[in-house]
Amino acid sequence: SGQRGWYGADASFVRFEGLTVRNGYRTEQDYGAGFYLNNVSELNLGDCLVYSNRIYLTQANQWPRGAGIYALDTYALMTNTVVRENSIDGGIGLWSGDADGGGIYVANGNWRILNSTFWSNVAYLANNEGGIGGGLCLLNGSHLVSNCTVAYNVANWSRGWGGGIYMSGANAVTARECVV
Repeated sequence: SGQRGWYGADASFVRFEGLTVRNGYRTEQDYGAGFYLNNVSELNLGDCLVYSNRIYLTQANQWPRGAGIYALDTYALMTNTVVRENSIDGGIGLWSGDADGGGIYVANGNWRILNSTFWSNVAYLANNEGGIGGGLCLLNGSHLVSNCTVAYNVANWSRGWGGGIYMSGANAVTARECVV
């Protein structure tokens, strides 16, 4: 429940220039407080700000993803965009869930992320469990991260995976000329 910034599913072309998406709020096992994208065949985000979106949990055993941006089966070009101060947090008691992608969560598809900043995003859950990819969580597909700054992001997990960037199962992930 709560307010989401923007929801898009089964779209062929979506373009945002100079858009600010902030203060999106979701609770419990949910995805994408800022952006929720599913099966978008061409997405262009340019000169955007994705700021202060939050997924807050009040129960145990939840699997929230992508506080700033959640994208499944989406093909995107992101340029000159700032993703900052987005968070997944909360949870109570013993934990068997996880929080993936405080700033951005991408599964499948193909993302080209250029000249963008991921700053102070958080994937944190109770009892130091379940946070991966504080800044970016990139899974499956082919992804490029180039000329980006990824700083002061936190993924709190007892195994400590990907405070800045977490990548897994991707066909090809290239990160070049980035500050992490």
